[in-house]
Amino acid sequence: MARELADHCVDAARGRGVARLSLGTPADTPHLYESLGFSASTTEMTMTPP
Repeated sequence: MARELADHCVDAARGRGVARLSLGTPADTPHLYESLGFSASTTEMTMTPP
């Protein structure tokens, strides 16, 4: 369910022309977001939608 929700949010952002997404994540979930294309930084995870 988390993956479907994240995919929907990324698709909606892409459809609206959003150039960069960022989010805070619990310490135990970065792998989910990395698998969706987000990159970890020191304070958040970011993504530039294709």
